[in-house]
Amino acid sequence: MADGANKLPAGFSVGDTLASRYVLKRVINPDNGEAALFVCEYDDFPFLAKVYFPGKEPSAEKTEKEKSMNSPYLVKKSDRFTCNGCSCEIMPFFNKADLISSGKAVNDKRLFETIIPNVNEALKVVHDSGLTHGNVKPTNIFYSPFGPDQVLLGDLGVDLANISEFTKQTGFAFLPPENLKGIFGKEADYWSLGITLVMLVTGRGVFDGLNRKQMLKKAATYDLEIPDKASDKLKNIIRGLTVKDYKTRWGYDEIKKCLAGEDVPIVDEYVYEPPTDVYQFDGVPVKGLENIAQAFAQNWSAAVSCVGDPALLEIVDNYAEDKFPEVVAICKNEDKDRALFDLISILNPSLPPYWKGQEIGDIAQFANEMAIAYDKDPFLDSLRSGIVSLVAQQRGMDSSVVDKIKSVEQEAAEGGGNEEMIAYKLNYYVSGDYTYDFRNTPCKSVADLVQYIRANVDNLDSICAEFIDDTRFFAWLEVLGYSDEVKKWRAAHAMY
Repeated sequence: MADGANKLPAGFSVGDTLASRYVLKRVINPDNGEAALFVCEYDDFPFLAKVYFPGKEPSAEKTEKEKSMNSPYLVKKSDRFTCNGCSCEIMPFFNKADLISSGKAVNDKRLFETIIPNVNEALKVVHDSGLTHGNVKPTNIFYSPFGPDQVLLGDLGVDLANISEFTKQTGFAFLPPENLKGIFGKEADYWSLGITLVMLVTGRGVFDGLNRKQMLKKAATYDLEIPDKASDKLKNIIRGLTVKDYKTRWGYDEIKKCLAGEDVPIVDEYVYEPPTDVYQFDGVPVKGLENIAQAFAQNWSAAVSCVGDPALLEIVDNYAEDKFPEVVAICKNEDKDRALFDLISILNPSLPPYWKGQEIGDIAQFANEMAIAYDKDPFLDSLRSGIVSLVAQQRGMDSSVVDKIKSVEQEAAEGGGNEEMIAYKLNYYVSGDYTYDFRNTPCKSVADLVQYIRANVDNLDSICAEFIDDTRFFAWLEVLGYSDEVKKWRAAHAMY
């Protein structure tokens, strides 16, 4: 319960009673992509309760099709109702009766006489109704309570409308290679059956230790290893069911013929085509995430609209799956400029930081360029965003310098300040050289300047005139810590 308690549909928890009769006992799965699964009890009999998240409930058409399915090899839903605004389904609960948990030995006799033919018949009923099962795996095939010579195929998998979420959360070890291209039809069920048979023979998953994309790519490019200890007949069935080309993969008829002893051909004309990493950006194809990031940095205005683009996210998911969750989170930021900044950084970490097309990787260069630039608006915009101090921090600059850059950013954000003053102060802070050059005389302190003035007292008026007109001088005084004195002086001499 603790692992998934915070993910359960609102208003449902262990101990609750559904429809005045089903008492929720424990959580099996808090979120399979569309529903939470509970073990519940009614009159001391265990049942499985499937509680759909709002908006994830099956369509009325799918529900009607399920109701019409009639097979002794399918687990039937015994009750349906709405509770707390959620659609709920009740079905039998087979505790430790699946092909794995039961502990029963699986041999050729049981496979050929019970498991394979029963599941095949169950799938035919599902497919004839126009549905795809989507959840064929050993833990969803149960020995019948009426005898070991019959198995039941459990609950249908996640609705195709929710399949993209499903594949990222559960069951992907049994998905076929065509899912890489977003194809998921009835042929997928036979692939899943083939993988199930391998698992029953080996006792382990075919794709253990791999993530979803690695599994699907391996399924699409790798010749499945069929255990030597499998009989020739079983090897043949597994090969037929795991044909990579879904158009020629074995189905109901081929399985039935093979079980009857007929020679069924295996045809696989599948050619692996890796998913594209080419992104159409501003009418131009750009290949590779690093190049996409660079194109974004150089054409910021066009790139802002690409934040969260499904086509871009698909490329990230295919070629940088480890970064995918972070990219999705970044794209949810309502500040699209900041989202783009972070997106560029994660897609191409070696690229210098950019803000609205302006490179700010070298903070000292940024400060120098701002000081001499006629149009300071782009620099001020970068300062207002807080990006400059962030980059400074990322570059390992001293924390005291970062704090001073933040003070300049704050000044820029508040507005109303002197643009040149801000530029000069930034330049002083970043360079660390608090030297005021006056008439070719370097002054590192006010004392140095006073000494120069005393030595040139005859020209005091012209000196003062130069001070008053020199923004760099006032910036120098402020970075030296004389901000209060400058304010008092300005207040006393309002004309300046």
